[in-house]
Amino acid sequence: MRIGIVTFFGPYGGALQCYALQKVLCSMGHEVYVINRKWGKFKSENRKSAVLDLKQKIHSAVVPDPFSRFYEDNFSFTTPVRSEENLSDLGTKKYFDVIIAGSDQPWNPDCIKTMGYYFYLDWVSPEVKKYAYAVSYGKDYFPATENEIKAIKAILETYKAISVREKSGIVISKNLFGIDAQLCLDPTLLLSGREYDSLIVDKQFSQNYICEFFLDQTPEKYRLAAVIAEKAHLKVVDNNPPMPNNKIQRYFYRRRSISQWLRNIRDSKYVITDSFHGTVFSLLFHKRFITINNKKRGSARFESLLSVVGQLNRLLDIETIEKGAAYSILCEKIDYDTVDAIIAEMKKESLSFLKKIR
Repeated sequence: MRIGIVTFFGPYGGALQCYALQKVLCSMGHEVYVINRKWGKFKSENRKSAVLDLKQKIHSAVVPDPFSRFYEDNFSFTTPVRSEENLSDLGTKKYFDVIIAGSDQPWNPDCIKTMGYYFYLDWVSPEVKKYAYAVSYGKDYFPATENEIKAIKAILETYKAISVREKSGIVISKNLFGIDAQLCLDPTLLLSGREYDSLIVDKQFSQNYICEFFLDQTPEKYRLAAVIAEKAHLKVVDNNPPMPNNKIQRYFYRRRSISQWLRNIRDSKYVITDSFHGTVFSLLFHKRFITINNKKRGSARFESLLSVVGQLNRLLDIETIEKGAAYSILCEKIDYDTVDAIIAEMKKESLSFLKKIR
């Protein structure tokens, strides 16, 4: 079948969950493409945008985008979507038999302000079957208007089947939209740590270190990592270095590549993160880790995953965290035989959901 995936495919977690879903669906014999729709409202072609486009091309030539090669090697994209007309055309049987609302947080109501109901697939023709795989509402509640809820409910009622990533998503789906949803694994967990090794081309680190990966970078989080590093007599490798303040340095700033990001987690002794996917890959690579509760972005996804694998004690609040206790939890051994067995069982159910797509 010809399947289109609608999801985030941006840095790290977004890119890797999209990669994993596409890879699994291709292994099932489908022809799979990622809908190449960038974040933001559609803009008309004009002189100003042409100038900005030229500036971006110059910048890319001077400081190559570390993600471009990953996309080129691992993704099958549609042509870029530049207008509503282009998008509506892609949503027809001419291109796809099925379109899937993919994982991460595309159904977070905050996205509606910028993207409308794009991630809910309101632009897809009735003749094309709609599914949702391990989507997330972002939080354990849904702060949307009555009109938005009504519009979303009408769209979701046209889906063939829906699965969500968090337990709270089952409740939201039922209570707000009258939809029965199945709990499925984030796509990244459908592949093993060994399968991600093939994406790592950077040289392996030979010395022990702590890997920190913070999406919301605060002094408190960096202080916690520094104190723990001192206690453990280890250096810290930052997997998401802050953007420099200096304009010239900012121009030449380059983020970690997917290969470097994965390598830095895989080869570390410990991981400290406030990221859902930072947590996921700590589990996949069998790391000892602590996760700082990212309440701003939503706690539900952390609580759902870590409770299922029996590691909820590793989810800590930065406001009340005691550094000595955090270090003790970080050092505690994890029974990865049990964790792997739990994930393997959930993987069967998740793959079963995907196999029913037809």
